[in-house]
Amino acid sequence: MPKLLIASFLFLLPTILLSSFFTYANDSATYMSTDRSEVLQVKYYQRTINNTLTDDEDYWIGLLKLALDKSGQSYDMHPVQAKDMTHARLINSILKNGPVNIAFMGTTNKAEAKLKPILIPVFRGLMGYRVMMTTQYSQSAFINVNNITDLKGITFGLGFDWPDEPIMRDAGLTVITAAYHDLFHMLAGGRFSAISRAAHEINAEFNIAMKKHPKLSIDPNIILAYRLPSFFFVAPNNKRLANTITLGLNNAYRDGSFLKYFNNHPVVMNAKKLLTEPNRKWIWLENKYLSEQVKNIESKYWFK
Repeated sequence: MPKLLIASFLFLLPTILLSSFFTYANDSATYMSTDRSEVLQVKYYQRTINNTLTDDEDYWIGLLKLALDKSGQSYDMHPVQAKDMTHARLINSILKNGPVNIAFMGTTNKAEAKLKPILIPVFRGLMGYRVMMTTQYSQSAFINVNNITDLKGITFGLGFDWPDEPIMRDAGLTVITAAYHDLFHMLAGGRFSAISRAAHEINAEFNIAMKKHPKLSIDPNIILAYRLPSFFFVAPNNKRLANTITLGLNNAYRDGSFLKYFNNHPVVMNAKKLLTEPNRKWIWLENKYLSEQVKNIESKYWFK
């Protein structure tokens, strides 16, 4: 009798195993399907000037949407509007499940240590090509500038936590930091001679700021240049969001939609005009703060 039971069990064993396999496979497929169909919540900080979306914000928010579309995931995008949310506050919000779960900013070692960067430069490195917003009274200070030494008598304004600050201080330049929305008022009031802005940022900001401060101007003489990418950052444990954005950006590069979007966006076209003005002197600074993972980013991701 025991032999008969054993034989019966052995006879039925393949059927039992096959049934278990299909049950597991179906459960796994259901889990994967549920995970994929669950709507991904994307909550980003939208910096505003007088409640007006700047062109550079329009670019990176549009690129974020492009990446999400190219990922194939279902998603909802939610802007979080707040005045003067510094990089430190953004990082804190992301780490503590605050109102923001993805940030766009120029990279720093601090940000990379605390958050997970999506290592595809959002503006292809344009963040490191800096044009000066100045005033009609201070603009003459830049006319005869030929090198970094000629800039050491000029005071520059930067926002809190901007990655440019240590780069400029290392070069011997004088920097005053303030809340972003106060910079333009301080510039107009003579607290410093210029605000250093990325080539893709300055036109839109100037057009808005000069409505309150008509004596502001864009310097036509110099460009400060250094390697400084900007990335999307998420919490280290938010793997779904990180993988989704990475997949979407890579797919956009692969099918050409990233470069098409980049080359045809007005903010990039305006930046290229500034960078190709023939009378500008390029002054290169060293960025000692780039991590190895940033240094190893492929050349195809950088603007040339």
